[in-house]
Amino acid sequence: RKGIETSLEWALKESLLLNAAYTNLSSENEQQETELRVPGTTGSLSLNWLPASNEKMQIGFAADYVGQQKDIFFSFPQRDISLDAYTTVSATASYRMGKHTSLTFRGENIFDTDIEDVTGFQQPGSQFFIGLKVN
Repeated sequence: RKGIETSLEWALKESLLLNAAYTNLSSENEQQETELRVPGTTGSLSLNWLPASNEKMQIGFAADYVGQQKDIFFSFPQRDISLDAYTTVSATASYRMGKHTSLTFRGENIFDTDIEDVTGFQQPGSQFFIGLKVN
């Protein structure tokens, strides 16, 4: 495998943090064939906000991109196929209720993007979670 990875963290304001990451990867097996289920390109972008007006709250959004991937369709005869690229969006929020407790919210794949990382196996759609964190 060979490629490049890069990342950036930038404080846009004191209360606003931007993170970005990008990977471009060439991945081949011993026979010099593209490896299965290894996207050539991935990337992410996230934004986290800590409102100055409410120090107990934190809100974040993220977008994650996974590029096209090679896979195998197990039929007779077996054949190579290409899995589509996709982008998912997630959101998080937390509210500190006390010195040791926080109420949390997380939404994954909030726009219900179709994800298939292995031929024939769909990933879960949108998921939403509420939690209580105790330190």
